Amino acid sequence: MNYIDKIKRIIQAGLLFIILSGCSDWLRVDPIDQILEDQIFDSEFNVQTALNGIYLKMGENSLYGRELSNRTIELLAQQYFNGEGASDDYPLKFYVSNYTYSEDVVKNIFSVIWTGSYSTILNINNFIEKLDRTQGVVLQNRKAILLGEAYALRAYMHLDMLRLFGPVYATDSTAFSIPYYTEPKAVLRDREPASDILNKIIEDIDKALELLKGDPVITEGVMTAIEDDLSVSQREIDPFYRNRNRRINYYAAAVLKVRALMYGDRKEEAKVLAKSLLEESSGIPDKFPWASSEQVFNQNREDYVFSSEVLFGIYSANMYSNWTNDFSPGITRISRLLASATSNLMRIFDVTTSVDLSTDMRARHWKIYQDAAYMVNYKFSRSYYETNVWYFQPLIRKSELYYVLAECESNFAYIDEVRIHRGLKTVAEVKLNAVLDTEIQNEYMREFFGEGQLFYFCQNILLKIEFILIKINTIHSPHIIYLAQYKKSGSNIIFYLDSKLIGDPFYPRLIILYLVIELISSTGETD
Repeated sequence: MNYIDKIKRIIQAGLLFIILSGCSDWLRVDPIDQILEDQIFDSEFNVQTALNGIYLKMGENSLYGRELSNRTIELLAQQYFNGEGASDDYPLKFYVSNYTYSEDVVKNIFSVIWTGSYSTILNINNFIEKLDRTQGVVLQNRKAILLGEAYALRAYMHLDMLRLFGPVYATDSTAFSIPYYTEPKAVLRDREPASDILNKIIEDIDKALELLKGDPVITEGVMTAIEDDLSVSQREIDPFYRNRNRRINYYAAAVLKVRALMYGDRKEEAKVLAKSLLEESSGIPDKFPWASSEQVFNQNREDYVFSSEVLFGIYSANMYSNWTNDFSPGITRISRLLASATSNLMRIFDVTTSVDLSTDMRARHWKIYQDAAYMVNYKFSRSYYETNVWYFQPLIRKSELYYVLAECESNFAYIDEVRIHRGLKTVAEVKLNAVLDTEIQNEYMREFFGEGQLFYFCQNILLKIEFILIKINTIHSPHIIYLAQYKKSGSNIIFYLDSKLIGDPFYPRLIILYLVIELISSTGETD
């Protein structure tokens, strides 16, 4: 039985755990509900099913099945063309792209993201508490792996909430940001300073890394092959503990720590950890090999997500229906489509005539729309034959480590390593006077499309921009006015924000992100 079939069979069972521990029921647990919930943890199979239920919830549209992967989070990063008619045909696209947070459709989607994320966190906390109390149900080494995954998932969810709803860390690390939940109780908690939240995230990751020291991925690799192709030692491993890139394994948790350190502007620590993870002895280079052109372009079995390089991804049950609804070239109105401008893609892929002419393997999943001025992405379209990358939404991939090191060491060599494995020459071979920041930005746009990482990168590079932030709040004005001045160009942009949204936990603190995106799009330079 292949992985997809197994996933389909546990969906209903996984939903039982979610239903029994749903956020809306936390304050009222009837005796019969408590009995059923406790019974979930009376066998190893049920414990595994409960954890699968958490992964399935993360794969829902409200989270990484859509909003935090290829829709809302990518709209914030200006990944899609937003032209005439979108306000009527696709209000969410229009208003999110224009950062019009006062519109109900925008407030509602951020509310959905917030609620879905914290509901998932409460489920994780319930899982940790219940499994921690069990004795003799799961072998100790397996129990450690299950708990390690849960702690890593809790850190992952909180980090994305902090990056989305919290401050630009290096400019305001003490600002109140989000609450951190470690107990399965749906009670209102005060928001905490971003620095305190980050410390708790890293504490959870360190706990996860300690528990995951026995992760079979370290000795046996990912184990995505069919039964007949597995080694003798791999066959002895319970099927639940295979397909390790579909779970937040030891290596994924380590890269998550690098990501958290970069958000906290702790670049020296991030650099040391990232370098250690890319050493041959770490296991990542061997166990997560670069995707080959044969793998990516295998006719009718295309692997546009470069799955061999993905350290952690989830099952996204609605992946192909979402692609049909938002990306399909059969959509006749460009205002209703999530498409990108061809001219912008030509700039990103460094071509002057056609994206199709790029030797970059990542350009191959972009195809011309009915109107040649736009292109549609096929990265998450269904291949003709079922493969082990069906329904696979990447969340952490190996290349992130190279971009981190390029930034921390100001070294093109790390970018070149990725470029060479994408079918490109080194930067020096094709460009004179290349700007490192610009090349990293372009790499994020090429590499992480539909994975939600570009927006967070744009927040981080605010550290490289000199700006003046002036807040004016007069008794006569219904708005708070922010003036951001970009010193290099001397241009000024004034942001009018609904004052009632300031301090709202659903309101992302994105005061000058638009300025950054515009600078990237127009000049490609930030320093």
